[in-house]
Amino acid sequence: MNIDKIKNKLRNYNQEHVLKWWEQLGDIQRKELLQDIESIDFELMGKLVNQYIGRKEISISFDDIKSPEIIKIPGAESEILRQKEAREIGEQCIRNGKAACFVVAGGQGTRLGFEGPKGAYPIGPIFGSSIFQFHAEKILKAQQKYNARLMWYIMTSKPLHEQTIEFFEDNKYFGMNKDQVRFFSQRMLPAIDKHGKFLMSSKHEISKSPDGHGGALFALRDSGAIDEMQKMGIEYISYFQIDNLIVKVLDPVFIGNHLKAGAQMSNKVTPKITPSEKVGAVVIMDKKYAVIEYSDLPKEHMSDKDKDGSLKFNAGSIAIHILNTEFAKSLTEEGMKLPYHIAEKNIPYVDNSGEHIKPKDKNGIKFETFIFDALKFAENVINMEVIRKDEFSPIKSLRGADSVESGRQLYINRCARWLMEAGLNIPFDKKGNVKIKIEISPLFANSPDDLQRKNLSPIDTTEDIYLVLKIRNFK
Repeated sequence: MNIDKIKNKLRNYNQEHVLKWWEQLGDIQRKELLQDIESIDFELMGKLVNQYIGRKEISISFDDIKSPEIIKIPGAESEILRQKEAREIGEQCIRNGKAACFVVAGGQGTRLGFEGPKGAYPIGPIFGSSIFQFHAEKILKAQQKYNARLMWYIMTSKPLHEQTIEFFEDNKYFGMNKDQVRFFSQRMLPAIDKHGKFLMSSKHEISKSPDGHGGALFALRDSGAIDEMQKMGIEYISYFQIDNLIVKVLDPVFIGNHLKAGAQMSNKVTPKITPSEKVGAVVIMDKKYAVIEYSDLPKEHMSDKDKDGSLKFNAGSIAIHILNTEFAKSLTEEGMKLPYHIAEKNIPYVDNSGEHIKPKDKNGIKFETFIFDALKFAENVINMEVIRKDEFSPIKSLRGADSVESGRQLYINRCARWLMEAGLNIPFDKKGNVKIKIEISPLFANSPDDLQRKNLSPIDTTEDIYLVLKIRNFK
């Protein structure tokens, strides 16, 4: 490593302060700092710094935005037949091994009161099964059902990468074969202060953060995963985020509708609970599909209506997508096509005197990309409406809305609905929540149909219910 070349590069990008404490560092710390510097894409960061410094307020013409076309939850007989046809197409796709699962799992469980990857959190109401285990068993159940070998791609973040792999190894990959699971981490980008300078997390470390869920595209490319998919004949990527406990990881109806429409990227949506709910809204903007983040939607426009009187920003995006493998690859062939978004954050840093500061106000900038920004590059898109309580239970915190508490209860209530469809009488309280705890391993049943094929008559519904094929020695 040539220190003079590195000094010149830092000088060219006005980041010389990174070596401020060079003389105080030991050999190991110097080596780590140099590796840190060499991992940075300075050309990209130069553009992002200039983007931040020279940014202008972007004006959105909300009057020109339209609500999207949506495949509604079937009601009429013709819609039910269409769903049946889509399911058959999707099932054949899975059976032929043309679809793979891809989860974004780089988040830490800190807000859940848990040290480690969020996917390792013991969410199961009775047995304490981890979120990773639930998703792994859904894939195993699909393999069993469709007699197919299915791949699972897992994007981590660099700080949690080794810990995630270790968790899978300790738990024997939850019954999956090791060669069916691929781990790779997303890029980390330096955080800057409001003058465009890299923030230092210590005297020998540059403060960095993941490049957002849109970074999944670069991670797929740089890890070689996208090339591997194409060699294996995988044409469709089923994308979801780790903290949605009840997500359908491979939904044949969704896949089938995607294939029928010849789409390149597709979304699942659900009506907002209220116009002000903090979820993005799928819309048509400039004749292209897009997602408007709730933070970018002014209060005065939240209740805007279309000509037919329906809410314009009502198609809530729940971060579940199908992407064509070829389409995903095309988005990074000549650099990242997705735009970078600016996020102001409270970022701890080392000041000029070497003191570690935990700021009370937003002092730094992080740059992120969003996967849904790929929609505007897609020639064809479908949006499929789903029932929220059946497919969406985001787990962002320990208690309150979108929490472990609410997500676990949504899961228990869904289990109860499945059991009731199979003929059992489950006790509910006045709030509409189940009075007992229920945990059903996806290996035992991953749909109401699975339960209806089983003899459940011996089950005592006054006691907690745990249904599993067998208890394995998972940690």
